[in-house]
Amino acid sequence: MTKIKRIGYWFSEEKYHKLKWMDFEQYCSDCHDHSEMELVRVDLSRPLHEQGPFDAIVHKLNDLVLLADQGEQESIVQLNRFQEYMKNHPNILLLDPFQNARRLLNRYEVCKLITDSEICKGDSPIFIPEWAVVTSSDPVKCKKILEESNVTYPLVCKPLLAESHEMAIIFTEEGMKDVQPPYVAQSFINHSAILYKLYVVGDELFFVQRPSLKNFTPESATETDTIFFHTFDVSKENSSVFLNKMDPEDQKNDLIQPRESHLRKITDSIRATLGMDLLGIDVIIEDDTGRYAVIDVNAFPGYKGIPEFFKVLKDFILKKVTSLDVESNKLLGLENGLHGLDGMSACCAMNYQDLQAAVS
Repeated sequence: MTKIKRIGYWFSEEKYHKLKWMDFEQYCSDCHDHSEMELVRVDLSRPLHEQGPFDAIVHKLNDLVLLADQGEQESIVQLNRFQEYMKNHPNILLLDPFQNARRLLNRYEVCKLITDSEICKGDSPIFIPEWAVVTSSDPVKCKKILEESNVTYPLVCKPLLAESHEMAIIFTEEGMKDVQPPYVAQSFINHSAILYKLYVVGDELFFVQRPSLKNFTPESATETDTIFFHTFDVSKENSSVFLNKMDPEDQKNDLIQPRESHLRKITDSIRATLGMDLLGIDVIIEDDTGRYAVIDVNAFPGYKGIPEFFKVLKDFILKKVTSLDVESNKLLGLENGLHGLDGMSACCAMNYQDLQAAVS
């Protein structure tokens, strides 16, 4: 008789509802082979040994780390509790490794990860737009930072905290006074207002098209004030706002269609670098060159628009947990990734001094 796999899961309430996890639980229960897997909601306010045993735990603990990093005491306690349990049960599969997922909370780390990856080397058709971390509001220092990193106008200013989606498009040097450091400044590239969201579930790759920022002409640099926007407003499905409506002179019929081989190269490389299986990656295609620009990576995305997502996720979890190997699990960083939580926050984002040292 097949042993029932007990799969624990932890998400914030918001993530739980966004994923429609209750429907996923019902789907698993209704499957003819439902006896293969039991889903158990993990309550970190209680000892985990009372809720186990677990064959695997699926999570997005980054949401809890953010609260802990802000000094929220209960979140710190819960992370410590989780750490201790995982140390005492290293055979449990963690989807995904905590240390690796935590890297994606900081945009400096995300940009560095993409820059250092093999996909951006040499004459690759894949790249990351020029970027820099700006740590000073002094105009002279700011200008020097941008010039040394070859960041050009217009540029997009992104908060260092990856969970923050309030951004700005800046067109001139004068406009830099409109934002407060620290932040990531990244050259804007024209891409005909089309964003491709890549979704990874183990070996499976899916992608959907979403609206994005419209093109900006060189003349925009002298006639446009700083534009503040929220990425959700611009790129949500069926969004129609002035920022994602192409100007008539920029509209064209010969839009570049994405090549799945290039998308696969992107996801395979980033997945291998991070040692993660549940990822979201944002890609745009540069109008003039047809090159693929990787502009964001995040852990356990919403997977909206993915056909048969529940089946894909269920099959993936069962496949992983049935082929679990304790030694390979340790290599993914389960033990090392959970250190440093005792008595304090996980500190997902660098503090200001650490960041200055890292980019200097």
